[in-house]
Amino acid sequence: MKARGFTLIEAAVTLAIMAVVATAAVSSLVALQRLARDTGQQMIVNERLRAGLLYLADETRDAGGIGIQPWAAAIIEDDCGPRDGMPPCRGSDRLTVVQGIPTFPGCSIDEDLGGTVRLERVGAVDGRGGRSCCFRDNRSFVRQVAIVYPNAVEPVLVTGTGSGDCSFGVQRLLPASVLPRALPSSRERGVMVLADIKTFYVDWDSNNDVIGDLKMHIELNGDGDVENERLTILEDVADFQVAAGYRIDGRSPFESSTGAGDTWWYNGVGERNRPPAELPAEALNFIGLSIIATMKSDQSRQVATPWGPVRHLTQRRVALGTERTRIGED
Repeated sequence: MKARGFTLIEAAVTLAIMAVVATAAVSSLVALQRLARDTGQQMIVNERLRAGLLYLADETRDAGGIGIQPWAAAIIEDDCGPRDGMPPCRGSDRLTVVQGIPTFPGCSIDEDLGGTVRLERVGAVDGRGGRSCCFRDNRSFVRQVAIVYPNAVEPVLVTGTGSGDCSFGVQRLLPASVLPRALPSSRERGVMVLADIKTFYVDWDSNNDVIGDLKMHIELNGDGDVENERLTILEDVADFQVAAGYRIDGRSPFESSTGAGDTWWYNGVGERNRPPAELPAEALNFIGLSIIATMKSDQSRQVATPWGPVRHLTQRRVALGTERTRIGED
């Protein structure tokens, strides 16, 4: 029997079908590779964001203690301006937490001399009466402390002059206008305790108006320069927002999963949701933290935190994270 081969038309149709199948297979492979890459990038952004949020939550939970009222130890500046070497917030927020350190007795201020205070003399050290509150007053030093009043907390930097008379220079670390409660007219009503004062803010990229790094700053020497006194918490951040929360229904579970019985205020000038005038600052129970983290991508997104402005991000992959954390106990 005579063998029969493919005709030219049959061969062409077969090749066309094979080309379509091959093209579909290649397209599927490319799509799968793109999906795997995008999924991997999103996981990286999410993991970075989660680590940053957990760190912030831990730091916020440490606010207060050692006589420092928790509601006065978390200080929120909404859409803030430049301060002490830190840039303006560009619609984001700035959070300062005051963390008491239980290694030094609280010492009453006996005299307020303006830029200098004189502490009480109590106890005895090395057989010398009245020295325990005059810590390291035999040489100069700089140290963060908090002055605790009955209804307010003032984060300051004290300078030991080496005079030996229990007097220390005082430099305010935050403007009084951003504190939750007004300060008394004289520091003589206050008690000085050791504390760490940590400020979290976005350091914006000078070459990019919408991307920066989330930093933590601790003033170490009082020179107003943050360059060598800050730590990067999270890179490629588009927004950092903080809100103060309180319970409005005492019958509801604290920090309920649905948020029932809880509400928020923004804690800044001109904000949309101010607390009722009769609500005392002591009602503050928890802090809401929100971050928009990004990385380079071919995507463009419009995104906002629950308490912040809408951000328009070009060629950025985005992750939005929100954490509600209870502030420290008194």
